[in-house]
Amino acid sequence: MDKEKNDMPIRAAPYQHQREAYRFTCGLFGMDGEMQSRGAALLMEMGTGKTITGIAITGALYLSGNIRRVTVYDDGRLVVKFRDGSEVSIDADIWKAA
Repeated sequence: MDKEKNDMPIRAAPYQHQREAYRFTCGLFGMDGEMQSRGAALLMEMGTGKTITGIAITGALYLSGNIRRVTVYDDGRLVVKFRDGSEVSIDADIWKAA
Protein backbone atom coordinates (compact mmCIF):
# COMPACT_ATOMS: atom_id res chain seq x y z
CA MET A 1 0.00 0.00 0.00
CA ASP A 2 1.11 3.54 -0.67
CA LYS A 3 2.27 5.68 2.25
CA GLU A 4 0.44 8.87 1.12
CA LYS A 5 -2.05 10.40 3.58
CA ASN A 6 -5.38 8.59 3.62
CA ASP A 7 -8.28 11.06 3.48
CA MET A 8 -10.79 8.26 2.88
CA PRO A 9 -13.06 7.38 5.85
CA ILE A 10 -11.86 3.77 5.97
CA ARG A 11 -9.52 1.87 8.26
CA ALA A 12 -7.67 0.12 5.43
CA ALA A 13 -4.69 1.74 3.70
CA PRO A 14 -5.86 2.36 0.11
CA TYR A 15 -3.72 2.26 -3.00
CA GLN A 16 -3.08 5.44 -4.98
CA HIS A 17 -5.59 4.54 -7.73
CA GLN A 18 -8.29 4.00 -5.08
CA ARG A 19 -7.55 7.41 -3.51
CA GLU A 20 -7.69 9.03 -6.95
CA ALA A 21 -11.03 7.37 -7.79
CA TYR A 22 -12.37 8.42 -4.37
CA ARG A 23 -11.30 12.06 -4.78
CA PHE A 24 -12.57 12.25 -8.36
CA THR A 25 -15.97 10.78 -7.47
CA CYS A 26 -16.38 12.89 -4.33
CA GLY A 27 -15.55 15.92 -6.50
CA LEU A 28 -18.30 14.94 -8.95
CA PHE A 29 -20.74 14.78 -6.04
CA GLY A 30 -19.76 18.27 -4.88
CA MET A 31 -17.87 17.31 -1.73
CA ASP A 32 -15.24 19.97 -2.53
CA GLY A 33 -17.36 22.52 -4.39
CA GLU A 34 -20.28 22.53 -6.78
CA MET A 35 -22.02 19.25 -7.61
CA GLN A 36 -21.24 18.20 -11.18
CA SER A 37 -23.06 14.87 -11.28
CA ARG A 38 -25.71 12.85 -9.45
CA GLY A 39 -24.10 9.55 -10.39
CA ALA A 40 -20.79 7.88 -11.08
CA ALA A 41 -19.40 4.49 -12.05
CA LEU A 42 -16.15 2.93 -10.88
CA LEU A 43 -14.86 1.45 -14.13
CA MET A 44 -11.92 -0.44 -12.68
CA GLU A 45 -10.49 -3.89 -13.41
CA MET A 46 -11.57 -6.90 -11.36
CA GLY A 47 -9.68 -7.09 -8.08
CA THR A 48 -8.58 -3.46 -7.98
CA GLY A 49 -10.75 -2.39 -5.05
CA LYS A 50 -14.06 -1.14 -6.42
CA THR A 51 -15.91 -2.34 -3.34
CA ILE A 52 -13.68 -0.60 -0.79
CA THR A 53 -13.59 2.54 -2.94
CA GLY A 54 -17.39 2.48 -3.14
CA ILE A 55 -17.63 1.96 0.62
CA ALA A 56 -15.34 4.96 1.19
CA ILE A 57 -17.37 7.18 -1.17
CA THR A 58 -20.61 6.07 0.46
CA GLY A 59 -19.14 6.66 3.91
CA ALA A 60 -17.92 10.15 3.01
CA LEU A 61 -21.30 11.11 1.59
CA TYR A 62 -23.07 9.69 4.65
CA LEU A 63 -20.73 11.32 7.18
CA SER A 64 -21.05 14.70 5.43
CA GLY A 65 -24.85 14.49 5.56
CA ASN A 66 -25.22 14.45 1.77
CA ILE A 67 -27.02 11.09 1.84
CA ARG A 68 -29.14 9.28 4.40
CA ARG A 69 -29.41 5.86 2.78
CA VAL A 70 -28.06 3.79 -0.07
CA THR A 71 -29.67 1.00 -2.03
CA VAL A 72 -27.33 -1.62 -3.50
CA TYR A 73 -28.80 -3.84 -6.23
CA ASP A 74 -27.04 -6.98 -7.40
CA ASP A 75 -27.38 -10.75 -7.77
CA GLY A 76 -26.93 -11.32 -4.03
CA ARG A 77 -23.19 -11.78 -3.69
CA LEU A 78 -22.03 -8.17 -3.79
CA VAL A 79 -24.38 -6.99 -1.05
CA VAL A 80 -22.80 -9.48 1.36
CA LYS A 81 -19.29 -8.38 0.31
CA PHE A 82 -20.26 -4.69 0.53
CA ARG A 83 -21.86 -5.09 3.93
CA ASP A 84 -19.07 -7.25 5.36
CA GLY A 85 -16.45 -4.88 3.99
CA SER A 86 -18.14 -1.78 5.34
CA GLU A 87 -18.53 -3.19 8.82
CA VAL A 88 -14.79 -3.70 9.13
CA SER A 89 -13.71 -0.77 6.97
CA ILE A 90 -15.69 2.34 7.82
CA ASP A 91 -16.12 4.33 10.99
CA ALA A 92 -19.88 4.85 10.65
CA ASP A 93 -23.05 2.88 11.21
CA ILE A 94 -24.38 2.89 7.65
CA TRP A 95 -26.49 -0.27 7.96
CA LYS A 96 -29.99 0.30 9.24
CA ALA A 97 -32.97 -2.01 9.29
CA ALA A 98 -35.39 -1.28 6.49
